[in-house]
Amino acid sequence: MKRFKHYLEEKAASGKVSAAEYENYITMAFNGGPKKDKVTQIKDSKSYKKALPVLAVIVKSLKSAGFKGKMTQTGKAQGAINSTWLGKDSTPKADMVVGKNGISLKKRGGSQIMSSKKAETLSTFNAAVEFMDQNSPQHATTLANNISNLMEEFVVPKKIGTIGQLTAKAKGKDKISGKAEKKLVGDYLAKGNVFKSMTEEVKTFFDTNEDFKNYFIYEAATGANKFKGDSLPAAANYIVAFDASSGDTSIHRISKGYGKMGEYIPTLASSTKIRFSWKTHSSKSQKTFPSFRVDVKESVSEDDPTFESMINEEFNVLDEGILSSLVDRVTGFVKKVIAKIMTLAKQGVAAILRFFGFTPDSIQMSNSVIR
Repeated sequence: MKRFKHYLEEKAASGKVSAAEYENYITMAFNGGPKKDKVTQIKDSKSYKKALPVLAVIVKSLKSAGFKGKMTQTGKAQGAINSTWLGKDSTPKADMVVGKNGISLKKRGGSQIMSSKKAETLSTFNAAVEFMDQNSPQHATTLANNISNLMEEFVVPKKIGTIGQLTAKAKGKDKISGKAEKKLVGDYLAKGNVFKSMTEEVKTFFDTNEDFKNYFIYEAATGANKFKGDSLPAAANYIVAFDASSGDTSIHRISKGYGKMGEYIPTLASSTKIRFSWKTHSSKSQKTFPSFRVDVKESVSEDDPTFESMINEEFNVLDEGILSSLVDRVTGFVKKVIAKIMTLAKQGVAAILRFFGFTPDSIQMSNSVIR
Protein backbone atom coordinates (compact mmCIF):
# COMPACT_ATOMS: atom_id res chain seq x y z
CA MET A 1 0.00 0.00 0.00
CA LYS A 2 1.31 3.44 -0.83
CA ARG A 3 1.61 6.20 1.71
CA PHE A 4 -0.92 9.01 1.63
CA LYS A 5 0.55 11.18 -1.17
CA HIS A 6 -0.59 13.20 -4.10
CA TYR A 7 0.84 12.65 -7.53
CA LEU A 8 4.14 14.54 -7.74
CA GLU A 9 6.25 14.65 -10.87
CA GLU A 10 9.80 13.59 -10.17
CA LYS A 11 12.44 16.28 -10.27
CA ALA A 12 14.56 14.33 -12.73
CA ALA A 13 11.77 14.49 -15.29
CA SER A 14 10.31 17.94 -14.71
CA GLY A 15 12.63 20.03 -12.56
CA LYS A 16 10.05 20.12 -9.78
CA VAL A 17 10.78 19.20 -6.18
CA SER A 18 9.87 15.59 -5.45
CA ALA A 19 7.83 14.35 -2.50
CA ALA A 20 10.90 12.97 -0.70
CA GLU A 21 12.73 16.29 -1.22
CA TYR A 22 9.86 18.29 0.29
CA GLU A 23 9.96 16.03 3.34
CA ASN A 24 13.73 16.51 3.52
CA TYR A 25 13.62 20.31 3.12
CA ILE A 26 10.78 20.86 5.58
CA THR A 27 12.57 18.70 8.15
CA MET A 28 15.76 20.71 7.79
CA ALA A 29 13.95 24.07 7.90
CA PHE A 30 11.87 23.04 10.92
CA ASN A 31 15.06 22.11 12.79
CA GLY A 32 16.63 25.52 12.14
CA GLY A 33 18.64 24.92 8.98
CA PRO A 34 22.01 23.27 8.25
CA LYS A 35 23.86 25.15 11.02
CA LYS A 36 21.60 23.70 13.72
CA ASP A 37 20.62 20.36 12.20
CA LYS A 38 23.76 18.27 11.71
CA VAL A 39 21.86 15.00 11.23
CA THR A 40 19.51 15.65 8.31
CA GLN A 41 21.33 15.53 4.99
CA ILE A 42 20.11 17.96 2.33
CA LYS A 43 19.52 16.23 -1.00
CA ASP A 44 20.03 19.38 -3.11
CA SER A 45 21.35 22.51 -1.37
CA LYS A 46 20.56 24.85 -4.31
CA SER A 47 17.00 23.62 -4.53
CA TYR A 48 16.65 23.89 -0.74
CA LYS A 49 17.81 27.54 -0.71
CA LYS A 50 15.45 28.39 -3.55
CA ALA A 51 12.55 26.91 -1.59
CA LEU A 52 13.35 28.73 1.69
CA PRO A 53 10.60 31.41 1.39
CA VAL A 54 7.96 28.70 0.99
CA LEU A 55 9.55 26.54 3.69
CA ALA A 56 9.49 29.47 6.14
CA VAL A 57 5.71 29.77 5.77
CA ILE A 58 5.20 26.01 6.23
CA VAL A 59 7.45 25.86 9.31
CA LYS A 60 5.72 28.88 10.87
CA SER A 61 2.34 27.15 10.40
CA LEU A 62 3.61 23.94 12.00
CA LYS A 63 5.12 25.68 15.01
CA SER A 64 2.10 27.94 15.45
CA ALA A 65 -0.07 24.81 15.51
CA GLY A 66 1.96 23.43 18.41
CA PHE A 67 4.51 21.09 16.86
CA LYS A 68 7.58 21.24 19.10
CA GLY A 69 10.94 19.50 19.35
CA LYS A 70 13.13 17.93 16.71
CA MET A 71 11.65 16.75 13.42
CA THR A 72 12.84 13.52 11.83
CA GLN A 73 12.23 12.40 8.25
CA THR A 74 11.27 8.72 8.20
CA GLY A 75 12.82 8.33 4.75
CA LYS A 76 13.70 4.70 4.11
CA ALA A 77 12.91 3.61 7.66
CA GLN A 78 10.66 0.58 8.07
CA GLY A 79 7.83 0.39 10.58
CA ALA A 80 7.12 -2.62 12.80
CA ILE A 81 4.00 -4.32 11.41
CA ASN A 82 1.29 -5.69 13.69
CA SER A 83 1.50 -9.53 13.73
CA THR A 84 -2.13 -9.86 12.61
CA TRP A 85 -1.58 -7.71 9.51
CA LEU A 86 -1.59 -9.75 6.30
CA GLY A 87 0.47 -7.40 4.11
CA LYS A 88 4.25 -7.05 4.12
CA ASP A 89 4.79 -3.42 3.07
CA SER A 90 6.37 -1.76 6.11
CA THR A 91 6.68 1.75 4.63
CA PRO A 92 5.58 4.21 7.37
CA LYS A 93 2.43 6.27 6.92
CA ALA A 94 4.25 9.12 8.66
CA ASP A 95 6.66 10.97 6.38
CA MET A 96 8.03 13.04 9.27
CA VAL A 97 7.90 12.65 13.03
CA VAL A 98 7.89 15.37 15.71
CA GLY A 99 7.81 13.99 19.24
CA LYS A 100 5.02 11.42 19.23
CA ASN A 101 3.27 12.99 16.25
CA GLY A 102 3.49 11.31 12.85
CA ILE A 103 2.91 13.65 9.90
CA SER A 104 1.65 12.52 6.49
CA LEU A 105 2.77 15.24 4.08
CA LYS A 106 1.02 16.10 0.86
CA LYS A 107 1.01 18.83 -1.70
CA ARG A 108 -2.39 20.40 -2.34
CA GLY A 109 -4.33 18.83 -5.17
CA GLY A 110 -5.61 15.35 -5.90
CA SER A 111 -4.33 12.76 -3.47
CA GLN A 112 -4.14 9.01 -3.12
CA ILE A 113 -4.88 7.32 0.20
CA MET A 114 -4.16 3.79 -0.90
CA SER A 115 -3.32 1.66 -3.91
CA SER A 116 -3.11 -1.80 -2.46
CA LYS A 117 -2.95 -5.42 -3.45
CA LYS A 118 -5.00 -8.22 -1.92
CA ALA A 119 -3.33 -8.59 1.50
CA GLU A 120 -3.22 -4.87 2.31
CA THR A 121 -6.82 -4.38 1.18
CA LEU A 122 -8.16 -7.26 3.29
CA SER A 123 -6.14 -6.14 6.31
CA THR A 124 -7.63 -2.64 6.03
CA PHE A 125 -11.14 -4.15 5.96
CA ASN A 126 -10.24 -6.30 8.98
CA ALA A 127 -8.97 -3.24 10.86
CA ALA A 128 -12.24 -1.38 10.27
CA VAL A 129 -14.16 -4.42 11.56
CA GLU A 130 -11.95 -4.53 14.67
CA PHE A 131 -12.42 -0.83 15.37
CA MET A 132 -16.21 -1.13 15.13
CA ASP A 133 -16.30 -4.44 17.03
CA GLN A 134 -19.92 -5.54 17.56
CA ASN A 135 -21.21 -2.54 15.61
CA SER A 136 -19.50 -3.66 12.42
CA PRO A 137 -21.93 -4.36 9.52
CA GLN A 138 -22.55 -8.09 9.08
CA HIS A 139 -21.97 -7.87 5.34
CA ALA A 140 -18.42 -6.52 5.83
CA THR A 141 -16.81 -9.96 6.11
CA THR A 142 -18.74 -11.31 3.12
CA LEU A 143 -17.69 -8.32 1.04
CA ALA A 144 -14.06 -8.79 2.09
CA ASN A 145 -14.23 -12.44 0.98
CA ASN A 146 -15.66 -11.42 -2.40
CA ILE A 147 -12.85 -8.91 -2.83
CA SER A 148 -10.30 -11.56 -1.84
CA ASN A 149 -11.56 -13.87 -4.60
CA LEU A 150 -11.33 -11.03 -7.13
CA MET A 151 -7.80 -9.86 -6.29
CA GLU A 152 -5.75 -12.81 -7.50
CA GLU A 153 -2.74 -12.01 -9.69
CA PHE A 154 -3.05 -12.41 -13.45
CA VAL A 155 -0.17 -14.32 -15.08
CA VAL A 156 0.78 -14.37 -18.75
CA PRO A 157 2.63 -17.54 -19.85
CA LYS A 158 6.09 -16.84 -21.28
CA LYS A 159 5.21 -18.58 -24.54
CA ILE A 160 2.51 -15.95 -25.12
CA GLY A 161 4.58 -12.93 -24.08
CA THR A 162 4.61 -10.19 -21.45
CA ILE A 163 1.76 -8.38 -19.75
CA GLY A 164 2.58 -5.34 -21.87
CA GLN A 165 2.16 -7.32 -25.05
CA LEU A 166 -1.10 -8.84 -23.81
CA THR A 167 -2.64 -5.48 -22.89
CA ALA A 168 -1.68 -4.09 -26.29
CA LYS A 169 -3.66 -6.92 -27.88
CA ALA A 170 -6.56 -6.42 -25.45
CA LYS A 171 -6.73 -2.76 -26.53
CA GLY A 172 -6.70 -3.72 -30.20
CA LYS A 173 -3.26 -2.25 -30.88
CA ASP A 174 -1.77 -5.61 -31.84
CA LYS A 175 -3.26 -8.65 -33.57
CA ILE A 176 -4.41 -11.63 -31.51
CA SER A 177 -3.07 -14.94 -32.81
CA GLY A 178 -4.26 -18.36 -31.73
CA LYS A 179 -6.94 -19.72 -29.42
CA ALA A 180 -4.73 -19.51 -26.31
CA GLU A 181 -4.12 -15.79 -26.79
CA LYS A 182 -7.78 -15.15 -27.55
CA LYS A 183 -8.87 -16.91 -24.35
CA LEU A 184 -6.29 -15.08 -22.25
CA VAL A 185 -7.30 -11.69 -23.67
CA GLY A 186 -10.94 -12.58 -23.00
CA ASP A 187 -10.16 -13.50 -19.39
CA TYR A 188 -8.24 -10.25 -18.94
CA LEU A 189 -11.08 -8.13 -20.32
CA ALA A 190 -13.69 -10.05 -18.33
CA LYS A 191 -11.85 -9.37 -15.10
CA GLY A 192 -11.82 -5.69 -15.98
CA ASN A 193 -15.61 -5.80 -16.22
CA VAL A 194 -15.78 -7.48 -12.81
CA PHE A 195 -13.67 -4.61 -11.46
CA LYS A 196 -16.45 -2.23 -12.45
CA SER A 197 -19.22 -4.23 -10.79
CA MET A 198 -17.17 -4.78 -7.62
CA THR A 199 -16.39 -1.06 -7.49
CA GLU A 200 -20.11 -0.33 -7.50
CA GLU A 201 -20.72 -2.95 -4.80
CA VAL A 202 -18.09 -1.44 -2.48
CA LYS A 203 -19.35 2.09 -3.18
CA THR A 204 -22.89 1.06 -2.27
CA PHE A 205 -21.64 -0.64 0.90
CA PHE A 206 -19.67 2.43 1.95
CA ASP A 207 -22.57 4.77 1.15
CA THR A 208 -24.94 2.75 3.34
CA ASN A 209 -22.41 2.15 6.13
CA GLU A 210 -20.86 5.54 6.73
CA ASP A 211 -19.21 4.68 10.07
CA PHE A 212 -17.49 1.67 8.52
CA LYS A 213 -16.29 3.77 5.59
CA ASN A 214 -14.87 6.34 8.02
CA TYR A 215 -12.96 3.66 9.95
CA PHE A 216 -11.70 2.14 6.70
CA ILE A 217 -10.37 5.52 5.56
CA TYR A 218 -9.02 6.13 9.07
CA GLU A 219 -6.89 3.00 8.86
CA ALA A 220 -5.84 3.64 5.27
CA ALA A 221 -4.67 7.16 6.11
CA THR A 222 -3.11 6.55 9.54
CA GLY A 223 -1.88 2.94 9.59
CA ALA A 224 -3.02 2.83 13.24
CA ASN A 225 -3.76 -0.91 13.26
CA LYS A 226 -1.00 -1.86 10.83
CA PHE A 227 1.69 -0.23 12.98
CA LYS A 228 0.09 -0.86 16.36
CA GLY A 229 2.88 -0.90 18.95
CA ASP A 230 5.50 0.61 16.63
CA SER A 231 7.81 3.09 18.38
CA LEU A 232 8.94 5.20 15.37
CA PRO A 233 5.98 6.08 15.17
CA ALA A 234 5.23 4.75 11.70
CA ALA A 235 1.53 5.60 12.00
CA ALA A 236 0.36 9.13 11.14
CA ASN A 237 -1.96 11.22 13.27
CA TYR A 238 -1.79 14.43 11.23
CA ILE A 239 -2.03 15.28 7.56
CA VAL A 240 -0.17 18.44 6.57
CA ALA A 241 -1.20 19.84 3.19
CA PHE A 242 0.75 22.70 1.64
CA ASP A 243 0.81 24.87 -1.45
CA ALA A 244 4.20 24.65 -3.18
CA SER A 245 3.97 28.20 -4.55
CA SER A 246 2.96 30.13 -1.44
CA GLY A 247 3.63 27.73 1.43
CA ASP A 248 0.03 28.14 2.61
CA THR A 249 -0.53 25.18 4.93
CA SER A 250 -3.50 23.26 6.33
CA ILE A 251 -3.07 20.89 9.26
CA HIS A 252 -5.64 18.13 9.67
CA ARG A 253 -5.91 15.86 12.68
CA ILE A 254 -6.70 12.31 11.58
CA SER A 255 -6.16 10.36 14.82
CA LYS A 256 -6.61 11.06 18.53
CA GLY A 257 -5.16 7.73 19.57
CA TYR A 258 -5.58 4.09 18.62
CA GLY A 259 -9.02 3.56 17.10
CA LYS A 260 -10.02 7.18 17.76
CA MET A 261 -10.70 9.12 14.57
CA GLY A 262 -9.56 12.70 14.26
CA GLU A 263 -11.97 15.46 13.28
CA TYR A 264 -10.85 15.41 9.66
CA ILE A 265 -11.58 11.75 8.84
CA PRO A 266 -15.31 12.16 7.97
CA THR A 267 -14.39 15.08 5.67
CA LEU A 268 -11.65 13.02 4.07
CA ALA A 269 -13.88 9.97 3.68
CA SER A 270 -16.66 11.98 2.04
CA SER A 271 -14.22 13.20 -0.60
CA THR A 272 -12.92 9.80 -1.68
CA LYS A 273 -13.32 8.01 -4.98
CA ILE A 274 -12.74 4.24 -5.06
CA ARG A 275 -12.04 1.80 -7.87
CA PHE A 276 -10.41 -1.50 -8.71
CA SER A 277 -7.77 -1.43 -11.43
CA TRP A 278 -4.73 -3.32 -12.67
CA LYS A 279 -1.38 -2.60 -11.00
CA THR A 280 1.62 -3.59 -13.10
CA HIS A 281 5.20 -3.08 -11.91
CA SER A 282 6.67 -3.47 -15.40
CA SER A 283 5.18 -3.99 -18.85
CA LYS A 284 7.98 -6.49 -19.45
CA SER A 285 6.91 -8.76 -16.59
CA GLN A 286 4.59 -11.75 -16.76
CA LYS A 287 2.26 -10.58 -13.98
CA THR A 288 -0.22 -7.87 -13.14
CA PHE A 289 -2.25 -7.47 -9.96
CA PRO A 290 -5.73 -6.19 -9.12
CA SER A 291 -5.37 -3.05 -7.02
CA PHE A 292 -7.89 -1.34 -4.75
CA ARG A 293 -7.43 2.40 -5.13
CA VAL A 294 -8.81 5.15 -2.93
CA ASP A 295 -8.25 8.65 -4.32
CA VAL A 296 -9.29 11.99 -2.89
CA LYS A 297 -11.13 14.66 -4.83
CA GLU A 298 -10.30 17.91 -3.09
CA SER A 299 -12.57 20.10 -5.15
CA VAL A 300 -15.80 19.93 -7.12
CA SER A 301 -14.93 18.30 -10.43
CA GLU A 302 -16.18 19.44 -13.83
CA ASP A 303 -18.64 16.54 -13.82
CA ASP A 304 -20.26 17.56 -10.53
CA PRO A 305 -23.48 19.61 -10.81
CA THR A 306 -23.33 23.30 -9.93
CA PHE A 307 -26.16 25.57 -8.77
CA GLU A 308 -26.38 27.04 -12.26
CA SER A 309 -26.47 23.65 -14.01
CA MET A 310 -29.16 22.43 -11.60
CA ILE A 311 -31.33 25.46 -12.38
CA ASN A 312 -30.87 24.96 -16.13
CA GLU A 313 -31.76 21.29 -15.89
CA GLU A 314 -34.82 21.90 -13.72
CA PHE A 315 -36.33 24.96 -15.40
CA ASN A 316 -35.03 25.04 -18.96
CA VAL A 317 -38.53 24.25 -20.29
CA LEU A 318 -41.58 26.06 -18.92
CA ASP A 319 -44.87 25.63 -20.76
CA GLU A 320 -48.42 26.21 -19.48
CA GLY A 321 -48.76 22.72 -18.08
CA ILE A 322 -45.55 23.01 -16.14
CA LEU A 323 -46.38 26.52 -14.89
CA SER A 324 -49.44 25.15 -13.14
CA SER A 325 -47.19 23.04 -10.92
CA LEU A 326 -44.37 25.58 -10.63
CA VAL A 327 -44.70 25.85 -6.84
CA ASP A 328 -44.20 22.11 -6.48
CA ARG A 329 -41.21 22.19 -8.81
CA VAL A 330 -39.58 25.07 -6.94
CA THR A 331 -40.14 23.28 -3.64
CA GLY A 332 -38.60 20.10 -5.03
CA PHE A 333 -35.68 22.05 -6.49
CA VAL A 334 -34.93 23.76 -3.17
CA LYS A 335 -34.86 20.37 -1.45
CA LYS A 336 -32.37 19.07 -4.04
CA VAL A 337 -30.14 22.12 -3.56
CA ILE A 338 -30.21 21.75 0.23
CA ALA A 339 -29.33 18.05 -0.05
CA LYS A 340 -26.44 18.91 -2.38
CA ILE A 341 -25.12 21.59 -0.02
CA MET A 342 -25.30 19.17 2.93
CA THR A 343 -23.21 16.68 0.95
CA LEU A 344 -20.67 19.33 -0.07
CA ALA A 345 -20.44 20.59 3.51
CA LYS A 346 -18.55 17.40 4.38
CA GLN A 347 -15.89 18.44 1.84
CA GLY A 348 -15.52 21.92 3.30
CA VAL A 349 -16.37 25.54 2.53
CA ALA A 350 -14.37 25.55 -0.72
CA ALA A 351 -16.62 22.88 -2.25
CA ILE A 352 -19.76 24.89 -1.39
CA LEU A 353 -18.32 28.09 -2.84
CA ARG A 354 -17.40 26.31 -6.08
CA PHE A 355 -20.95 24.93 -6.28
CA PHE A 356 -22.23 28.53 -6.35
CA GLY A 357 -19.63 29.60 -8.91
CA PHE A 358 -16.95 31.10 -6.66
CA THR A 359 -13.33 29.92 -6.81
CA PRO A 360 -11.38 30.75 -3.63
CA ASP A 361 -7.57 30.76 -3.77
CA SER A 362 -7.26 28.77 -0.56
CA ILE A 363 -9.26 27.97 2.56
CA GLN A 364 -8.08 26.53 5.88
CA MET A 365 -10.39 23.60 6.47
CA SER A 366 -9.77 22.14 9.90
CA ASN A 367 -8.62 22.63 13.45
CA SER A 368 -4.87 23.18 13.52
CA VAL A 369 -4.24 23.03 17.23
CA ILE A 370 -2.27 20.05 18.53
CA ARG A 371 -3.57 18.55 21.74
